[in-house]
Amino acid sequence: MNSSFCCTVQGANDFYGHALLSRFPVEVLASGLFSEHKGREPRGALLARVDLDGRHLYFLNTHFGLTDIERRAHIEELLSADWLGKTPTDEPLIICGDFNMMPGSRHYRRLTQRVHDVQALMKDRKPLKTFFAFLPFSRIDHIFVSDHFEVEDIRVPQNTLTRTASDHLPLIAELKLSPQPTAHRTPLVAQPSPAAGLRELPL
Repeated sequence: MNSSFCCTVQGANDFYGHALLSRFPVEVLASGLFSEHKGREPRGALLARVDLDGRHLYFLNTHFGLTDIERRAHIEELLSADWLGKTPTDEPLIICGDFNMMPGSRHYRRLTQRVHDVQALMKDRKPLKTFFAFLPFSRIDHIFVSDHFEVEDIRVPQNTLTRTASDHLPLIAELKLSPQPTAHRTPLVAQPSPAAGLRELPL
């Protein structure tokens, strides 16, 4: 697979940040830290363009801060010309990560003006929680998509391996890329539920 990595925290012997694995060619468009660093640790994002046999797909993963002030700054920066401004609105887009924000929060609503929460698009399924891994009670890890996708399945594996790997459970979405944008209704805002370790699947 092709791999891309954005380091946000470097320790003495380890690196912490965002990674993308894809069996398709990847071009990194932006990678680095957000300008707001008032929290306990730096936060950032990785934005890439994936070549799907001649068709482009834009993919961004991120990790927001723990405080409301941080998240407000991060969401506005993410929506700026430096990040999502690099993605054409008529091209497929996936955004995922640990946003440290609940469904229904103002920052969540701000982002869902541009993209859809995959769990909210599954009308017949109760949203799955990912945090805390040993007793998941919260939904702060999210996958958002543009109108170009249909959601076929959502899974949150719970086993010894996933509980050992992180304090968050992995969030897995199976998506179908449509030839043309799907006419979704106005983005649904899920009711708050009582989520980074960032989790992505290879494209």
